[in-house]
Amino acid sequence: MSNFVHFTFHQDFNVFLDKVNRNQTYTYFFEENSTVKDSIEVQGIPHTEVEWVLVNKQSVNFSYRLQNEDNVEVFPYHAKLQMPCIVRPPVSNLDFMVDFNVRKLTKYLRMLGFRTVTDEGVPDEEIAAIAERENKIVLTRDIGLLKRKNVTYGYFLRSEDVEKQIVEVIKRYELLPKISPFSICLTCNGGIQHVAKENILEELPILIQEEYEEFFQCNACQKVYWKGSHFDNMRKVIDSLQEQN
Repeated sequence: MSNFVHFTFHQDFNVFLDKVNRNQTYTYFFEENSTVKDSIEVQGIPHTEVEWVLVNKQSVNFSYRLQNEDNVEVFPYHAKLQMPCIVRPPVSNLDFMVDFNVRKLTKYLRMLGFRTVTDEGVPDEEIAAIAERENKIVLTRDIGLLKRKNVTYGYFLRSEDVEKQIVEVIKRYELLPKISPFSICLTCNGGIQHVAKENILEELPILIQEEYEEFFQCNACQKVYWKGSHFDNMRKVIDSLQEQN
């Protein structure tokens, strides 16, 4: 006799589900000893997208083994259920690992003050290992990467447009109050501090020496910044993001 459960995926999972299973409760047949995590992921949903799993109205973790005729409800982060998440510990470190397929995000996140690294085309298993070892949040459009068991924190970006992607990330991780513009070097993630003009005068083009008085320098790679047109452009991007959120 076949084992089956009733699955309901709430709110934000339609991007992953087959059309016939969207916005409804449906019957799912499973093999004996299947965990709820495996049963969710075999349907196309990476575990990183799941915040709560209720089985027969009780919160369970990913290791729960399905029982015949269970009622399984799966909720994303945005559901805001009034109960603790037990599928993973809360996010404690807002450092990001950006997959190569969304690498343009790196500059934007650093611009907003979040330490971010790009994988530079390394294999998925190495990305997952780095994210696990350094407790980083993986951002990607690769569902397979997010299904790796050693990726604890991650997000599948819905849009292919980088400015829409950064809005997604800000909303998903509630970053708006934590934004610290122009505090992180766009090149290396080092901290940026004010530097006296006379200390870096020899590094500046003549026109820059004549036009600007305020300068900043990365304490790691020593790159020098000033409030030129690039600063104004970044300020506009940040203001736009804050308005959208």
